[in-house]
Formats: sequence, C-alpha cells, structure tokens
Amino acid sequence: MSLKALLVAVADFTLSKAGSSIMKGLGLGFVSSAVVLTLFQQLISYAQNEWGKMSSDVLQILALGNIDYGLSIIVGACVLRITLMMSKVSIGQVK
Repeated sequence: MSLKALLVAVADFTLSKAGSSIMKGLGLGFVSSAVVLTLFQQLISYAQNEWGKMSSDVLQILALGNIDYGLSIIVGACVLRITLMMSKVSIGQVK
C-alpha cells in the first residue's frame, strides 16, 4: 500500500460520521483533561509554596508523622480520579 493510499484511507475514516464522532470525543477529552490538570497543577504548586513557608520546627514534627507521604498519596489519588473522569468524557458519545 502506498503512502498516498494510506493517507486517503485515514482521511476517509476521519471525515466519516463515526470518525468525526471519535475525533470530537477525543478532542473534548484532551481539552478538558488538559484544563483540569493544569488548574490542579497550579493548586499543587500553591500548596508547595505555602508548605515551604512553615517553620522548620513544624516541618520536623509533620515529618515525624509522615504527613508528606500521606499528602502525596492523596494528590496521586486526586490526579487518578481526574484522569479517569476525563477518560469517560473522551469515550462518551458526542452528538
């Protein structure tokens, strides 16, 4: 199969009704995922800045309780939840 025939086949599928629905769904999922994860990343950087402003005594007490590991688990779970929610948006049918 030549490159031209391959490109024509891909263009035909993309421009078909099923192809356009898939492309719309993927685009919606990628855009919404990018926006939500960008906002969440800004929230994480804000929390890191505020964490750094604490006194060393408070940080040492929190480190004894492994609060940093707990917070990283919570943040990881939130990112996973956001990713799973956005995958539902991208797989869903767009009319």
